[in-house]
Amino acid sequence: MIAVINNEGTPAQVLAACRAGKFVLVVSEVILEEVDRVLQYSKVARFHQWSEERRRTFVEDLAHMAKRTPGTRQVLAEEEGRIIGALRLCQEQGTLVLRGMRVQKEWQRQGVGTRLLQVANERIGQRTCYCLPHPYLEGLYGRIGFEQVKPASVPRFLRLRQVEYRERGVETLLILMKKASKPTRKR
Repeated sequence: MIAVINNEGTPAQVLAACRAGKFVLVVSEVILEEVDRVLQYSKVARFHQWSEERRRTFVEDLAHMAKRTPGTRQVLAEEEGRIIGALRLCQEQGTLVLRGMRVQKEWQRQGVGTRLLQVANERIGQRTCYCLPHPYLEGLYGRIGFEQVKPASVPRFLRLRQVEYRERGVETLLILMKKASKPTRKR
């Protein structure tokens, strides 16, 4: 963000060198989202004074010049400084995947999983997202818009992951679910 606020400092020079092809910028989707979010802070926006379109163009330009890496965003539930639940949102092969939700046994059935999914849903936003939960969790994931789908309708790497889990002896066959993207309304 400093490169945006002060276009003569070291961060601005690094950005210029990247644009000139002197090195490769490596970012994840999570980092790009964070850049966009921080550019919208009133204290930062006061310095750059960009329109929403200019801000989006800046982030898109970063995305186009950069090499993308998978990013992981963790959602945590804590009680008195102790983690009682967690899940991950991962960008894998260009696909958003909700992975590994866990809630400590003594905190299960107390709304922790529901709250984790609500926060994850906010971060998913309008994008398409997939997950492979246990069948008994279908209703829980369904509360935020996930629906069970046929294996043929998901990216190949997720079908292979489901088969791999089955071969490793996961106690129940995991189901494939998808939360479809929602088109944004033009005003």
